[in-house]
Amino acid sequence: MALTKTQQTKWAGTLIGVAQEASIVASLTDGEYASDVNGAKIVRVNSITDPTVGPYSGSITYSDLTDSETDLIMDQKNFISFKVEDIDSAQSGVDVKNAAIKRGGVNLALAHDAYAFGLYGDAGNQINDGATPTPGALDVNSKNVVELFLKAGRIMDEHNVPLQDRNIVIMPWLKEKLVLASYLRDTAAGDEVYSNGLVGKVLGFNVFVSNQLTAGHALALTSRAIAFANQINKVREMELEGSFSTGVSALDVFGATVMYPDELIDLWVAEKSES
Repeated sequence: MALTKTQQTKWAGTLIGVAQEASIVASLTDGEYASDVNGAKIVRVNSITDPTVGPYSGSITYSDLTDSETDLIMDQKNFISFKVEDIDSAQSGVDVKNAAIKRGGVNLALAHDAYAFGLYGDAGNQINDGATPTPGALDVNSKNVVELFLKAGRIMDEHNVPLQDRNIVIMPWLKEKLVLASYLRDTAAGDEVYSNGLVGKVLGFNVFVSNQLTAGHALALTSRAIAFANQINKVREMELEGSFSTGVSALDVFGATVMYPDELIDLWVAEKSES
């Protein structure tokens, strides 16, 4: 059974929409480069230097804007697949296929985040324990967790990063330390609603929690630090031989690259006992 063009478009749209909503890296980049993919294996991402700012004393000088081009390689591929027994589908009051497609979108989002967060090695800055000559992970508990945010904030201050564009992605255990230290809380009414892993704001940082970070490496970043894009290249449905069931599969192609290393900070941390 071949899917109609309308069905393919609908299911591909559902996958992309759910993945975009569930993914932290996609929400931070806001799908800026998604429209440039369109089946391409490489997306050219351009950046320009800042314009000149100087004191005015009757005349203005003009400097050339220089641009640079970075390749966003679309070389990561994941598939999702499932089968539905025809009799179960007929007897169920639930749209089983659509529900499975949505769950597939969530799982694709987790894969997107894991890949993008794995780029911590390309960060322009790192916070660690400061040991010499060989640094290690900074031990963190509720007593010193605020120092992590202060250090990250200072680095961003020194790179003139706008206050409104500061984000930090942490592990669940770091969230626990922030709660113990009373730096994370809901609204006074206890009704704060978050999405995309966003759990609050600490010292000017939007705080996201993810279980997809590389062990020991949280990240502080701006929305433009990492470029990300994905596309659902193919969705298909077929009757499976030897059974009365239908198989559904889809191919997701994506890529990520660090665009602004100075706006990406690797927080090399280890959980420290509270005692």
